[in-house]
Amino acid sequence: ALGKYAYFKDTLSHILEKYGIPTEIQLVAFANTFLNQSYQSGTGETGCWPLPFYVAKKYGLTQNSYIDERQDIYASTHAAAKSLAELYHIYKEWYLEIAVFRSVPLEMNKAIRKAGNSLDYFVVEPYIDEAYRKAFSRFMASMYVANFYSFHQIQPIPFKLPKLDTVCTPRTFTFKEISQGAGISYQSLLSLNAKYKKQMVVHNKPKAHCFR
Repeated sequence: ALGKYAYFKDTLSHILEKYGIPTEIQLVAFANTFLNQSYQSGTGETGCWPLPFYVAKKYGLTQNSYIDERQDIYASTHAAAKSLAELYHIYKEWYLEIAVFRSVPLEMNKAIRKAGNSLDYFVVEPYIDEAYRKAFSRFMASMYVANFYSFHQIQPIPFKLPKLDTVCTPRTFTFKEISQGAGISYQSLLSLNAKYKKQMVVHNKPKAHCFR
């Protein structure tokens, strides 16, 4: 997981900076899913961040029977960054925001009221549901691991994607057809294009969908 984090770190940092988000916040994704694009929670959140349906819909991600852009690391990071920026505008405190990102504002607002309307995470923490307190704990642990793993003789396994190109098509193709026609392994297509739920790139006017 550390190797994968190192590989995507600069790309995710660039996206977050575009929305005024501290680059360290990318560790929210690492902490919750180890950047697994195919992650699915028992309550419906999916993708590497992971995002609930309503958040993805709010920020323009495509979700239908054939495609779920929450499982695209780049599209979902843009959506997560927009959500984080909006939450910071409300709460003005990054630690609190990390918890509310995995919660919902309604639940966090209840905890804040119980804490005397404080916006200090450590004052509000006793009133936050245990599941969402764990989100903050995982984030802090991930920050330590990401920065100090070498002090514990941990050697990340290198992660690197093959040289990629992106192809956009106005036609419908199955992954099997793409694999046979382009000479790309079927498993590679699956891992690089997790957002396609039925292993096919579907023609959808007027938008041409792309695959790697």
